[in-house]
Amino acid sequence: LLTARAFTPSRCRAMAASLTGLASRFVDGFEAELAANGRADLVEDLAVGLPLATICEMMGLPVDDWSDIHRWTDSAFDTPSMAWAEPGESRADMRRRLRVEFFDYLEDLIARKRAEPGDDLTSLLVRAEIGTGPLTQQQLHGYLTLLIAAGNETTRNAISRGVLALLEHPDELARLRADPDRFVDTAVEEIVRWTSPVIQFARTATRDVTIGGRLIRAGDTVGLWYPSANRDERQFPDPYRFDVGRRPNYHVGFGHGPHFCLGANLARWELRAMFGELAGRDLLDHLEIDGPGEWMTDLHVGAFARQPVALRS
Repeated sequence: LLTARAFTPSRCRAMAASLTGLASRFVDGFEAELAANGRADLVEDLAVGLPLATICEMMGLPVDDWSDIHRWTDSAFDTPSMAWAEPGESRADMRRRLRVEFFDYLEDLIARKRAEPGDDLTSLLVRAEIGTGPLTQQQLHGYLTLLIAAGNETTRNAISRGVLALLEHPDELARLRADPDRFVDTAVEEIVRWTSPVIQFARTATRDVTIGGRLIRAGDTVGLWYPSANRDERQFPDPYRFDVGRRPNYHVGFGHGPHFCLGANLARWELRAMFGELAGRDLLDHLEIDGPGEWMTDLHVGAFARQPVALRS
């Protein structure tokens, strides 16, 4: 509730021009990498920048700090990556150093916003009060970390895997490219349904209930599998068909009910900016998957750590 107003449809709509500019910037960089080397990585060279730069802007940070925040948050995932290691550094030492760097960065941010607050999310949290008074330093660190992490990982997954879906379904890519104004919004919803960036959440039943003929007792832990729900043939006609014009599309990619994603409006506008930018260029017409991707091992988030692509020769 402290930050909900920052994610309303009207606030996100007001960011549309900024998001379009950022999307253009990152697609330009992706094209430059492809032009220079003939190949690139969908995740590192395209998908990570827009959501991180956006959340930096919303939190009152320099937009170009996104690359540092990417390094700090990426190292939090339990992967074997040593991408951010210094010479002779073990993986454990690398992760410890990066966490200290991130902690110090947030400490400095909190101190600056206390001294000179602005119209941004960090200043809002620094000034906020709950029942017991202002947020503690620990609470501020936790809230800021949550906003930064949640503001980038799922959207970048939807971008990278959404591009893959379009490359794997060239007829749907052609539909989107032929009429972006008609299909960008529905394509974004289909990409969220198709990719289901969040794999699962666990919930504890508070009372006995029967679902699908199965008794779930109070206290039982229940796994909610979003990719399964988003391919429910009772809800979606031909659910295993990727359709950029699917309408209606009542997916649960952003959750449901009281746990509906706080950043859903922002994610939608970011995805519209990115896929609108891609749809307006012929880049994807000349792109191909260049070998298998490297999946991130995580039960919660369905993501690629790396996915090479190349220009068709």
